[in-house]
Amino acid sequence: TPTTELPTTIVTTYDSILDVKQGTLGDTYTTRGIVVANTGKGLLITEDDAYIFVYLGAASSYVKGDYVEVTGTTSTYGDAVQMNSDSVVTKLSTETYSDPSTYTELTANDVTNLTSGFNVGEYIQITGVVSVSGSYINFIIDGSSVVGSLNNPDIDFNAINGETLKVTGYILYLSGSSTRYLNIFVTDTETTSASQVFDLTILTINDLHGHI
Repeated sequence: TPTTELPTTIVTTYDSILDVKQGTLGDTYTTRGIVVANTGKGLLITEDDAYIFVYLGAASSYVKGDYVEVTGTTSTYGDAVQMNSDSVVTKLSTETYSDPSTYTELTANDVTNLTSGFNVGEYIQITGVVSVSGSYINFIIDGSSVVGSLNNPDIDFNAINGETLKVTGYILYLSGSSTRYLNIFVTDTETTSASQVFDLTILTINDLHGHI
């Protein structure tokens, strides 16, 4: 009796980003995602609305839209689960990725409250003043004990040092102990005048009559 050999179907399985984040720390995982940001020392990747930071500890050539597979162990840094520097990253394809069309605008109080919990990859906008200190790009947020720490190798932050800006970008992690730093990968900056930051009312002498 003749036999027919059926084609072999190869099923590739990997851990979802959500499963990695909820899994046992220190275990080895293989996950996949689209590169959202390359910070110069790591990658923010996403799939199915979940995000994770892959710490590489060095520069890499991956760009936004690269679909990659990452195999490595996990740990926590900056109050968030991340893939460690032992991770092996393999580009699988090139996809199209666009930053979200909407963001969450955070007040100073909202930023302070992030010390109680935050979502990696959340797309936010905050207002503050750029303060460059060596290689550190701080972002002073009036009214918050948390200091922003800005990242994007393609932006010349020295050129906007001291300016008041609205910054839009992705939350990466929180770092620091006595002072907490909210690390943000910046996708857009918008110059903001002081009048937009502070709602000032100028009173004349006649305006003050009856109030003093």
